[in-house]
Amino acid sequence: DSVGALRAMMAADVGLLVGGGGKTFTHACATCGVRIMDCPEGHSLSDLASLRTSEAVGGRAVFAVSGWAQVQRLFELEGLISSQEEENPAAVLCISGSDSGGGAGNQADLKTCSAFGVFGMSALTALTAQNTQGVAAISGVEAGFVEAQMDAVIGDISVNAVKTGMLATKEIVRSVAGRIRSKKLPNVVVDPVLVATSGDALAKE
Repeated sequence: DSVGALRAMMAADVGLLVGGGGKTFTHACATCGVRIMDCPEGHSLSDLASLRTSEAVGGRAVFAVSGWAQVQRLFELEGLISSQEEENPAAVLCISGSDSGGGAGNQADLKTCSAFGVFGMSALTALTAQNTQGVAAISGVEAGFVEAQMDAVIGDISVNAVKTGMLATKEIVRSVAGRIRSKKLPNVVVDPVLVATSGDALAKE
């Protein structure tokens, strides 16, 4: 309904016409004495509202914009949305064991990353079957596979920080330490997890 759309635009502070509007809308504007004006570059929505109510225009105008990118620019100039591109969040590599209950281990590490607005990544060092009552079983991960996980992440994504947790064997400890040194990974937080909250041992001698 071109007439209904035109009425809504005229009732608003600013009427924006995206993509020309078509012959029917153009005819409705001509019939109602409404001008279709090109949106001036660099004007905000407030600027357009002032221009529309100026003596030269007399309040009877809508503004044609080329597309949604120009609409976004109008909102940016008005200060309604940010014109700056958001920076990528810091990326943290969490090297720790999996907790099937979600209360600790790598799952808790990733939740913490999310809570602080950083991007969490994983290198799992062990798989545990556990809940709030205790650890039922632990399945080891080969040190070489821990290295492979680290290499896959480091080779593609910039690592801004590292947090270690459960390093189940001395072989994994050596592998992780070696990769951190050789790759010169920054901001390393070492949190040696040896025993679960339930008292179950999580690391071998």
